Amino acid sequence: MREPIWLSTLRLCASLLVAVAAIDAHAAGITGTYVARSGNAAFVLQVVEAGSQLTGRYEEFVAQPGDKFEDRIFAFSAAVDGDRFAGSIKDTGVLGSTIPVSGEVHGDIFRLEGSTTFHVAMKRGDLSEFQAGVTGLRGASSAKQRADAIEGLADRITAFEDRLAKATGRLPSLESLLAANTAKMASALDRERAIHGDGQRSVQRGQISVAIHQIGVDSSQARAAVDADQQDLHNSSTTISTQASLARVACVAKVGPNPLPVPATCPRFTVADASLRKSVDEGKTAFEKFDAVWDRESTAQDSLMKQADAAVN
Repeated sequence: MREPIWLSTLRLCASLLVAVAAIDAHAAGITGTYVARSGNAAFVLQVVEAGSQLTGRYEEFVAQPGDKFEDRIFAFSAAVDGDRFAGSIKDTGVLGSTIPVSGEVHGDIFRLEGSTTFHVAMKRGDLSEFQAGVTGLRGASSAKQRADAIEGLADRITAFEDRLAKATGRLPSLESLLAANTAKMASALDRERAIHGDGQRSVQRGQISVAIHQIGVDSSQARAAVDADQQDLHNSSTTISTQASLARVACVAKVGPNPLPVPATCPRFTVADASLRKSVDEGKTAFEKFDAVWDRESTAQDSLMKQADAAVN
C-alpha cells in the first residue's frame, strides 16, 4: 500500500529538524566553560576551539586534610578530532609539570583524563558555579573548624570540672586538719603552762613553743595548697568563660542572608556549659566555706602561738 503524501511530508520534516539540530550543536562547538564538583574539590575548564585545536585554562581547587586547600591552575592545549581530543595540561607554577591528557566531548559533557587516577567529567556551565563551589568548600572547612573548636571546648570544660572536683574534694579534710591543729596547739599550750621553773624546765617550755609554731606552719602550708588550686582554677576558668561566651553565640541559630549553620557539636557543648555553671557555683561555695574555717582557725592559732611565746619565760 502506498504511503500517504502527508505522512511522507511529515517524515521529511522530522528528518530535517534532526539535521538542523545536529548542525546547530556542531555550530555551537566546544568553546565554553565546563565545571564539576566532587565531595572535596571543584573543577573548571575554560576552553576555546580554533579549527582542530583546543586551548584554555584548567583549574582545580581541592580541600585537603587539616583544613588546608590546594588551588592549581593549568594551561590546557589539545588537538581535537571529532568528539575525541588528545593533548596536555601544564601546571603554571614555577616548577610546573606537564601531564598528558585525552578525552571526549559529548554535547555539554567534557571528559578529561590524564591517568588511571586523574579523570573528571565536567558539564557546560558558568565560572560563577566554580566560584560557588570554592566558597562552599571553604565554608565547609570553616564550619568544621568551628565544630571542632566547640567540641574541644566541651572537652576542656569536662577536664576543668574534674580538676575542680578534686580540688574541692580535698577541702573537707583540710578543714578538719585546721581544726585538729588548733586543738593540738591548745593542748600543747596547756602542757607548756604546766611546766614551772627555770633552767631545764624553761628549755622544755621553749621546745613545746617551737612545736606549737610548727603546727602553725603545717596549717599555713595547707592554706597555701588551697590558694594554689584556686589560682590555677581561676586562670583556667577565665579562659574557658571567654571561649564559652563565644561558643554560646555560635550555637544560636542565625537569621538573615547567608547565615552560618549551627555546628553539630553544639548540643554537647550546651550540656557541658550548663554543667560548668553549676560546678563553678558549687566550687565557689566550697571555697568560701573553707575560707571561713581558715579565718576562724588561723585567728585561734595565731593567738595560741603568741601565748606559747609568752609562756616560755
